[in-house]
Formats: sequence, C-alpha cells, structure tokens
Amino acid sequence: MKKTVLFAFMLTVTVKICSQQNISLIPMPAEIKQGSGYFQFDENTYVLSGQFSEQWSVAFSGLKQKLKIAAGIELKNKANNKGNSISIIQKQGFDKEGYSISVSNKKIIIEASAANGLFYAIQTILQLLPPEIEASKKTAGIIWQVPCLSIKDAPKLKYRGLMLDVSRHFMTVPDIKRLLDAMSMHKINMFQWHLTDGAGWRFESKKYPALVERGAFRKGNPLNFTYDYDAKPREDLYGGYYTQDQMKEVVSYAAQKFITVIPEIEMPSHSVAALASYPELLCVDSLGQLRKQFDFGDGSFCTKEETFKFIFDILDEVMSVFPTEYIHIAGDEAEKTNWSNCLYCRNRMKT
Repeated sequence: MKKTVLFAFMLTVTVKICSQQNISLIPMPAEIKQGSGYFQFDENTYVLSGQFSEQWSVAFSGLKQKLKIAAGIELKNKANNKGNSISIIQKQGFDKEGYSISVSNKKIIIEASAANGLFYAIQTILQLLPPEIEASKKTAGIIWQVPCLSIKDAPKLKYRGLMLDVSRHFMTVPDIKRLLDAMSMHKINMFQWHLTDGAGWRFESKKYPALVERGAFRKGNPLNFTYDYDAKPREDLYGGYYTQDQMKEVVSYAAQKFITVIPEIEMPSHSVAALASYPELLCVDSLGQLRKQFDFGDGSFCTKEETFKFIFDILDEVMSVFPTEYIHIAGDEAEKTNWSNCLYCRNRMKT
C-alpha cells in the first residue's frame, strides 16, 4: 500500500513538472496559470495601444527591437483584421512595478499602472520567447512563440540591488552596459557602483585631477597588486577611470532599463588611492609632522579642515553626475589608528 501511494505521489509531481516544463522565468512571477497552445509572432502581428508617455514607449521598445533584430519582425502600432495583436492597457490598481499578462492564441494583453510595470512585463515575455531572441542578428528556423498563460506579478522587495566593485577590478563602459542588460532581464532595479577604494579611484574629478592621473593606476595586475601608486615608467600599471560624461552615459542607459545607479565614494577609510594623489590629506604624527610618503597607516583621511573641503567638493561633483536620492559613503573598517596618534585628530576629539 505504501509503495502504491509513493508511486502515485511521484507520478503527480512528474505530471506537474512536465506540464510546466516550457515555462522558464527568473524570478518566478507571484501568480502564474498555464493555458494550452501558443501565441505566435509573425509579420502580421500588430500593437494596440493608446497615447502613452515617452517612458511607456521606452518600456515597450525592448520587445520591438529584439524581434526586429533576431526575428526580422517589425511590430507596427496599427490595427487591422489580420494577424495576432498585443494590447497595452494603462490601468490603476497595480503597484508601480506590478503588471499582468494574459496570453491566448490570438492576443496578448498587458496591463500596468506605470511604465516600470510595463517594462517588467516585457522582460517576462522576452524570457518566454526562444533564447535566440537575444541574438545580435536575424536567426532562421525559429518559431517565435510564447505559451498561452496568465501572469500577475509585482516584486516582493522594493530594493533589489547588485553592487559592482570597479576599484579592485576595473570594467569598461560596454561591460557595465552588458551587466545592466542582465540585471534588467532579472528585474533588478538598483545598481551600486563602487567607484573608489584603496585599490583605485575611478571617478573623474574636475577639481582634483590627480585622483585619476595618479590614483586610478596602481602597480601590478588585476589579481596581484600593491598599493604603490608611485610606479616608475615601464613598470606594469593596472587601472582606469570613468569620465563624467561616461558616468552620465551609464546613468542614462540604466534609466532606460528602469535601474537606479547609486555611486559609492569611500570615506573616511579605504582611501589609499585618494591619499596617494593628495598626501596632504594624510594624518600627521603627535609632533605635527606629515607621515612619510606612502606610509598610509590604516588608510584613513585626516580630520583636518582641508579634508572636509576635499570631501564636500567631491560630493558636489558626484551629485552633479548622479541624480540618485542616495550616495553610499561606506564608513566601514575605519580602524582609527592614525587618528589616535595624529595631532589634528586628537585636537578635534578634544574640541
């Protein structure tokens, strides 16, 4: 009897898996009901939509662009009596990032209250299409279809983030754009860009040019390096930095993916690259003598007035590049060793 019950249970599980084996979504939606049959995209597929804002057009554009490139199918915003249709409906009652999708053999209906929700609905449809939809050129022999189903979804968490440390391992702007593409595909909406640390300064400052002329390049390679920013000519240097225009380009690209970019500017510690560029921001000893060049101690800024001017100037520049509500300033692992011995810092503690 036990064997019969176990077999029946396994059979039930197997049938459930098989019935949904063609549904592959990351993350899985909050609600999903599978139907039967498929909706097929072809040259007669058209779009039904009202007059929406530019943001809504941007949110929908990913599907149009990828179908045109990979399938050679151009979705047109007009109604006719031929072919399948996609209806886009702005409807209240959804969270900002929420949406619903209803797919039948002849029609796809997308409902959302905001462009963010429409964008995530499009990401879901792109995942339901054959993986060749991500191809960079037209791919022959593919049936461009999605299964009939209904989905209602909204993220459980408002902040869904990924942090990239480019201080230790520099990445080019095209690399970062590819990362943003992958993030948007998986509905991740916050990109923390770790631009400065002891291992390298990546933010171009107009007021303090030595930060990138000197602090962006260290001796060694990506995996084996020192904090020596005084490398001689012909020695191996590793690094790089982003101009303010490049960073604005990344911010703009991320916005089209409904991703917020949060810059990280390390302080008061993890600041070797900045201190190598402007050693006058180092602590002094108990007699008021500046520490030896490249004797960074715990890698923290001194608390002298010049430091605060430097920090406020940098943050002003950061805010001119990044429109985000937040800037991450870290504050971790500040060991206070330099401060306890520094004449300036000891006096500041007293006052």
